[in-house]
Amino acid sequence: MAKVVTFGELMLRLAPNGYYRFFQNDQMQATFGGGEANVAVSLANYGMDVSFVTKLPEHAIGQAAVNSLRYFGVDTSKIVRGGDRVGIYFLEKGASQRGSVCIYDRAHSSIQEASASDFNWDEIFDGAEWFHFTGITPALGANVVEICRDACKAAKERGVKISCDLNYRGKLWTRDEARAAMTDLCQYVDVCISNEEDAKDVFGIEAENTDIYGGKLNKEGYKSVAKQLADKFGFEKVAITLRTSISASDNDWAAMLYDGENYCFSKEYHLRITDRVGGGDSFGGGLIYALMNGKSTQSAVEFAVAASALKHSVEGDYNRVTVAEVEKLAGGRRGRSLPPVKRDRDGEKIMKKNITSSVRKCIAGVLSMAVMAGSMAVPALAADNTQSDSLLTYQVADGLNLNDTTAFADSTTAWQYADKISSHVDTSVAAMRAIFAQRKVSIVDYGAQPHAVFDIVEGTYKKSDADAKAEAELAKTNTKAIYAAIKAVSEAGGGTVVVPAADGQVFYTALKRMRR
Repeated sequence: MAKVVTFGELMLRLAPNGYYRFFQNDQMQATFGGGEANVAVSLANYGMDVSFVTKLPEHAIGQAAVNSLRYFGVDTSKIVRGGDRVGIYFLEKGASQRGSVCIYDRAHSSIQEASASDFNWDEIFDGAEWFHFTGITPALGANVVEICRDACKAAKERGVKISCDLNYRGKLWTRDEARAAMTDLCQYVDVCISNEEDAKDVFGIEAENTDIYGGKLNKEGYKSVAKQLADKFGFEKVAITLRTSISASDNDWAAMLYDGENYCFSKEYHLRITDRVGGGDSFGGGLIYALMNGKSTQSAVEFAVAASALKHSVEGDYNRVTVAEVEKLAGGRRGRSLPPVKRDRDGEKIMKKNITSSVRKCIAGVLSMAVMAGSMAVPALAADNTQSDSLLTYQVADGLNLNDTTAFADSTTAWQYADKISSHVDTSVAAMRAIFAQRKVSIVDYGAQPHAVFDIVEGTYKKSDADAKAEAELAKTNTKAIYAAIKAVSEAGGGTVVVPAADGQVFYTALKRMRR
């Protein structure tokens, strides 16, 4: 079985339960994780022979850290024991528009104070085929840069493939420090994992002829970054991860893999995030597994992205998924082909907004009305979810195209009408901000007529044949008037269609039955 070696820091993670904020309750979840350790666990779960190397203290917390890896079958025999403490990070998971908070307490950890003499790389790499580290590890100090350099030299001398995830962390070192150290280390690397921010922060590499930060992100930009990295260091392969953060809870996730000839883009997954920590590491683990098992460039990036997508649904740093689960997702249709990413002038991703629900509610409010008179309050169902005591309103979106009113027969339901309208809507966040104009148009202006409320005799409605016939005719007339008013407001650029509350009267329409 192929042997993989990973080297880095294993940390204690302390996090409030669920999505609580720090000290919102009196409990913290204690787990372990770290970039290279997370990769090792992924590979072990895929059935790979993998060894994790670090330095940990001999006390109970250090042993618990070791045991957390043993549980998954990771080889811990090359872990050096010594020093006084395990590094700690405190994590407050974000949700919706509230971002995550991560506080590190790792000063003077065992690995941070390790020396090159602590590690026998000849022994560690005996029988190994692959070595993996990240840019987080050399950022721990000049001594750890030296250890990483020794490891890379020893691996290269033995023909061991080397992969590195740039993983720039501004809290650990400056860009100049990162550039000096990683330029040295990357001369040994065969497979580089990065994103556009890491490439810029560490090496100053940006996309040619495109602004990947200012709202003009596209595939050509990613290709440019990958090729520049490969040309600079002679990488065999460069993987660029593509994350679009919609909120702390929702991300779009994909990647590209460049093999010197081909630029292969994966499907894009929309992630509803449970825990994003370790998401990039799970991509690295998936990529290493795929490449070591002879997968094509396209298949390799699909496997890696699918593995990472699954990780975002798993609590903790470690990705607890199997090869079968990853391949099922990678081979399925729950992703979508990656289109060019477009951004508006505010830097927000322009998304096709699903406003079907809002449109449906608005139209349902208009077309289901029997606006009662007098002192009876009539709750208006408007698109902004507000209520009115006197008006039933439908506020029309800017740019709505309602030229074809002939398609709406009397038998057409309000929900079907809503579907037709919503199918025309493809708007941006910016457009949504100004969706409701102040313009008001009354249906009376387009021929709508009220009808007298029926007399009540002994608690029942008394309706003659003549009244029933009149009601039917008015329903048809008023339905056409409503359609005409909506169309007029739409063509005018937006506004509000108003159904007046008529004293002692009601505006009948033909469309009263709706699916709730």
